[in-house]
Amino acid sequence: MLGIRKNGITVAVVQLPYHKHESLCVMLDDRPNEMIAVASFTSLENAAWFKEILEEMFSVEEDR
Repeated sequence: MLGIRKNGITVAVVQLPYHKHESLCVMLDDRPNEMIAVASFTSLENAAWFKEILEEMFSVEEDR
């Protein structure tokens, strides 16, 4: 699972059971046992690309 967490909200790319492709899910700290799938990817390649974009978007770079 690759996700971003802030203010008690996690948005993550998750491989759900019984789903062919990975899904975009939201999890809330006040509902720890609930994972809400909001979208699914049309291919494994699209899911991998989205993961790369998330990593790039939220990476922390050192000032030089």
